[in-house]
Amino acid sequence: MRRSAVLGQRSQGYVIEPAGDTHCLAIRFQPGGLAAFTPLPVHELTDQAVDLNCIWGHAVTEWEERLVNALSLEHAGALLARILCSRFKDRPNLPAV
Repeated sequence: MRRSAVLGQRSQGYVIEPAGDTHCLAIRFQPGGLAAFTPLPVHELTDQAVDLNCIWGHAVTEWEERLVNALSLEHAGALLARILCSRFKDRPNLPAV
């Protein structure tokens, strides 16, 4: 899997077996919450892992580097919150949010 991806809702459980040194930072959205951050119909993401570059473009590469180089988990979390807020401004009129 690429460094950043959007994983859609799963129709069944799955196991992740890390190989080597692995780090993960994840966001779990409430039902309907992801819709504010992607132009894709969320149901099309079921059981899929989509490269985040395909959804948000090349800015993702810069964000990945900034997150990897964050001084702490708290700094990474604050940066991720700013990134999400910037993406939300692209779709502010969704009634679910």
